[in-house]
Amino acid sequence: MASGRNLPFPDNSFSAAWSMSTLLHVPNSRIHDVVHELVRVSAPGAPIAVGLWSGEDVEVLNPEDDEEPRRFFSRRSDDAAREIFGAHGDVEHFRTWPEGVGDESGPGNGAWNQHYQFLVLRTPSSPNQVAPSAVLGPQNGT
Repeated sequence: MASGRNLPFPDNSFSAAWSMSTLLHVPNSRIHDVVHELVRVSAPGAPIAVGLWSGEDVEVLNPEDDEEPRRFFSRRSDDAAREIFGAHGDVEHFRTWPEGVGDESGPGNGAWNQHYQFLVLRTPSSPNQVAPSAVLGPQNGT
């Protein structure tokens, strides 16, 4: 086990990275540290696929959890997700789809207003390259 803020791999170790329904448990105060580490261990120009449950830019403990400690969720709007990831590379793909029902629903068991977000972040082609999305803003990558 390792911290997402200090991954135990050398720079440029992976040709691609993938994180589904994980980074939504990282608080906003730490998300840039974690995304920076994903970019650091990924090769220049590598794709990083990310899936998240959306929200209204709130951080909450899941009220439906029966056991303590309850799970933490940082629920980010589409604009916030684009801005966060765009600060670390080019968001070249961003799509959403509605939450399912019953067993297909996400956290909150249908009680939260949410949808699923999927994006592909392309790491900069060189470590010193400024991410285009960081310059142009969150509208880039749609």
